[in-house]
Amino acid sequence: MGTKQELYFDDYGAKEVSITSIDLGIAKTKSIDIRIDGFSYTYEEGKTEGTKKAWYVPASTDYSKADPKTLQRYKVKDLGTEIIAGKDCKKFSAEFGGSPIVVLDVE
Repeated sequence: MGTKQELYFDDYGAKEVSITSIDLGIAKTKSIDIRIDGFSYTYEEGKTEGTKKAWYVPASTDYSKADPKTLQRYKVKDLGTEIIAGKDCKKFSAEFGGSPIVVLDVE
């Protein structure tokens, strides 16, 4: 019993699939969230309907050019640079909806 969450991504996070499985013993659910091309498609396994909505991609934000209000609102911090897959990246931390994230912006 419990909750399991899986995250798969491609194109440096531009495409994501998140699968959340909940097992309560007497009831089980699995929801799938596909994020691609600015939209999120969500559905539950075994059901024939789902939702499509515009999805804001935090990684597409250039935090180095954000206004001070935005930086304060999302608690943005410049963490310097890092090399990922041979590419120089600017590294930032932020909080969206109380959830901390780290974003790498390819230079």
